[in-house]
Amino acid sequence: MLKRPTARIIGKYRLSIAAINADAMRTQGVYNIEQLQDFVPNLSLNQGDRANQAAIFIRGIGGVDPGQLRQFGSGLYIDGHYLPQLLDPFMSTVDIERVEVLRGPQGTPFVKNSTGGAISIIGAEPGPELEGSLTARAGEYGQQDLRGMVNLPVNDQVATRFSVASDDELNLTLQPALAPLVAYQPGKVSNYEVGFKATLAGGRVRMASALFFMDYTDKQEAVTIDNSDGSFGPDPSVSVITNAGKVDIYGVELELRVTPWDGGFLTFDLGFLQNEYGRFASFDPDAPDGVVDLSRTQIQDFSPEVTIDASIEHAFQLRNGASLTPQLGMYYQSEYEWLQGLTMDSPESYCHQDAFSRFRTRLTYAPANANWEASLFGNNIGDERYLNGCANSRSGAYRYFWGKPADWGLEFNARWGNN
Repeated sequence: MLKRPTARIIGKYRLSIAAINADAMRTQGVYNIEQLQDFVPNLSLNQGDRANQAAIFIRGIGGVDPGQLRQFGSGLYIDGHYLPQLLDPFMSTVDIERVEVLRGPQGTPFVKNSTGGAISIIGAEPGPELEGSLTARAGEYGQQDLRGMVNLPVNDQVATRFSVASDDELNLTLQPALAPLVAYQPGKVSNYEVGFKATLAGGRVRMASALFFMDYTDKQEAVTIDNSDGSFGPDPSVSVITNAGKVDIYGVELELRVTPWDGGFLTFDLGFLQNEYGRFASFDPDAPDGVVDLSRTQIQDFSPEVTIDASIEHAFQLRNGASLTPQLGMYYQSEYEWLQGLTMDSPESYCHQDAFSRFRTRLTYAPANANWEASLFGNNIGDERYLNGCANSRSGAYRYFWGKPADWGLEFNARWGNN
């Protein structure tokens, strides 16, 4: 949890769950679902090669392939309904009550595509009071965002709620790729986990930790085969989905929330993940009865081995009753190899990303007895250059997808009613 606990919901399940409510998302500057990956250990959310295609990985299990017959591994749900990963899952967080990240295999209530875990988005429900909100943001690189919500009670029994969001930024759309052939069996995940949750020092310290091991059998993987003879179309190579015999996944998650002094607030999130093949005997395309040992292949899980996110803030009370809250945050991740098909012994490729850190900041002014606040925010303020993706194309050239450079902006929030 980033700010306020949601024990009423989470206490019903003995699972590893990270829950982030609307206030926490606004405080940390989270405006779409993709940005949650910085704040939830062992969660990776990336755009795939196609427009509106998602790569969702929880504890190293997920998928990015657009073929509808392939099991994704980690599912996305809105109010309990499954959302296909080709339907713009990195949506705006407008009028969302909270987002829950459920780690590990999900039986009930989430069944479809949830062997690795599930992201559950819970929308705000209509209420009995007239209330509303408005948020406006303006920043560099053409950012002009506007979102609003109105809750209208009709009578004592019926209420309606309307929300709208307009996000205006520069986006990149890529050309679609060839869908792979299919030749596989369903995968199975057995999860073994021990965790510890505590509230200490009179509620000033909250922590949650988990140590887990996952035995993943028949993991679905794409194997590239030569197609120079044109047997499967015009492309020089094609992909076939097959099963990896066994994958061993283990890791650690730690979430810490501390109020060390009145007005102060600290957060610390750590994720450690190891994901490697225990056994992967694939077919040999050059010998029908042959077998190729691929167990030394690096797994493309879009998940660095180590991620750390930390933040510190303090609310200064001014003489006029207003508050001024500066915040400084940091995200760190260890090195990661984006290029597919490399082995554990391969040298670093042109798609290798070294370990890096990026910093963010926010300064919020809230007048006394008012229903609005204004903020100055900055992301990647050190202008760190890092990859969000990298792959080699059919022409042999490399495609690089760089993270957003340093950007600054202003934000205005207004609320009325009981909102």
